[in-house]
Amino acid sequence: MEGFKIRLLLTVSIFLSIVNANRTVFINPYNRWQVFEGWGTGLCWWANMVGGFPDVRDKAADLVFDLNKATQS
Repeated sequence: MEGFKIRLLLTVSIFLSIVNANRTVFINPYNRWQVFEGWGTGLCWWANMVGGFPDVRDKAADLVFDLNKATQS
């Protein structure tokens, strides 16, 4: 049964790639859809670094996870 599922998935994938092979995509590098202001940072990497310092870990968590200052969704 598992082998059948894999063969079916492979067949469907090949079929879908053949169907969409005739599609041409044009990219216009002069269209501006958004503006980046700086690069920012990911809180996951910041938290990984701060987690190694027990003396500041709790204070940093209180600053980041205060509902009045930042919303994590």
